[in-house]
Amino acid sequence: GYLLGGDNMICNDINECATLNGNCSDLCINNNGSYLCSCNPGYQLIGDSRTCNDINECTTLNGNCSQVCNNVNGSYFCSCNTGYQLGANNKTCYDVNECSTNNGNCEQTCTNTNGSYACSCGLGYVLRSDNSTCNDVNECSLLNGNCSQICNNTIGSYMCFCASGYLLDSNNRICNEINECSTNNGNCSQLCTNTNGSYFCSCNRGYVLNGNNITCNDIDECTNTNGNCSQTCTNTNGSYFCSCLSGYQLVSNVTCNDINECSANNGNCSQLCNNTVGSYYCSCIPGYQLNITNKICSDINECAISTANCSQLCTNTNGSYVCSCSKGYTLGSDRKTCNDTNECAINNGNCSQTCVNTIGGFMCSCSVGYGLNYTNNQSCNDINECLSNKGNCSQICTNTNGSYFCSCTSGYTLIGDRMTCNDTNECTIANGNCSQICTNTIGSYQCYCSSGY
Repeated sequence: GYLLGGDNMICNDINECATLNGNCSDLCINNNGSYLCSCNPGYQLIGDSRTCNDINECTTLNGNCSQVCNNVNGSYFCSCNTGYQLGANNKTCYDVNECSTNNGNCEQTCTNTNGSYACSCGLGYVLRSDNSTCNDVNECSLLNGNCSQICNNTIGSYMCFCASGYLLDSNNRICNEINECSTNNGNCSQLCTNTNGSYFCSCNRGYVLNGNNITCNDIDECTNTNGNCSQTCTNTNGSYFCSCLSGYQLVSNVTCNDINECSANNGNCSQLCNNTVGSYYCSCIPGYQLNITNKICSDINECAISTANCSQLCTNTNGSYVCSCSKGYTLGSDRKTCNDTNECAINNGNCSQTCVNTIGGFMCSCSVGYGLNYTNNQSCNDINECLSNKGNCSQICTNTNGSYFCSCTSGYTLIGDRMTCNDTNECTIANGNCSQICTNTIGSYQCYCSSGY
């Protein structure tokens, strides 16, 4: 199991598995100084310790299979006999309930058994040769089903019947003659007369026998001129009565007159009640509409549904509405359109001077020389032009209402611009009233005398 190494000193393990798999048929396992063979699952070593043969698991406890154990190379599997199916553990077989699927193809009764099932039929049926479907048994074909008169086969059964005028005995086979009139009057609605094996019905005076020869029908007076009823004629046994449609009342037992529903509590209408022939209806005055009761009138909010056509403001009222205008507008003659109010036309809009009308309002203004009083925006105050640069006057500025004027001190004259003062030459006019010499000065003049004076 060892091989001397090249140094002739150390022995190395020989891996027998490296050559021909150690002659093992399945697995070769090397170990120090030796090796051993082993097998894959489902196999076992035989006596030569090298060859693996299949283990037949089915030979031990049937491989734990509840029914059929099937050995295969290296393994096995369980299976079931017909009528069984393998469970989730792949070992146990459970009975298949063939009746749970399409009733096992049985036409009537399916009975499950271990590993199989059987079809059967109810009373009055016999199983066909296909062992699935059922045929009805005709009991009447044998001795008339022991019925004394009539045998009637039915699906799955049969019944005995008697001819008219006979009654089936308690054994449901023998028929005895009966007095039909003694039971429920022979179903005659009025008179019953018994005869041998039969009977006949008849009627009291005022009735006629129906075509079924049993029922007596009242003579229907309503078929002849409606029983003289003006509307509805109702026939009764031996008589009749007249009645009226809704909205009418009976008069003299035959004639229907219209009921005026509006005469009692206004027909429960909250406003207008309109009587019609055979009925009535409620309605509302303009500005109201009927609610879902068709009796109560509710106010129409014309402002909410844009039917008022107010050009500006709309105020709903009970049964109507009112248009109005914003400040500065006046309602027109159509009571809907808002027209601009000319505030200046009345007392000049309280403006002290000029009133200017605007759309929806107005404003005051002032003439030249006046300024608007911004406290009330109506009155005009005089502007004192002399306060600003002396009104451009070169000397004296005098304020007036709405204007001003310039003037000059003595010795000066106002020129054409009405603002500038030029010196006046007094000497040019009558020599300044000097007797001899007149000398002009700025703003004045002086008189002088010639030498010797």
